Amino acid sequence: MPMLEVHAVLQAPLTAAEIDVLRLLREGLTREEMADRLFVSVNTVKTQLRSAYRKRGARGIAEALETFASLGI
Repeated sequence: MPMLEVHAVLQAPLTAAEIDVLRLLREGLTREEMADRLFVSVNTVKTQLRSAYRKRGARGIAEALETFASLGI
């Protein structure tokens, strides 16, 4: 039986924090720089990025930025 690869894309809206880290990612900041600017830990930034990627169905930075740009934010 052939195997199919299935990707589920959740339609949950991005939180304000997820939008903030995606905007900073678009500016080219590192996770450490994002954490400093947002007054949070690097682990918090990682968690927010991971969540945003999952919600947008992105598998990396390029896909995340592409889908983020399509939102017009």
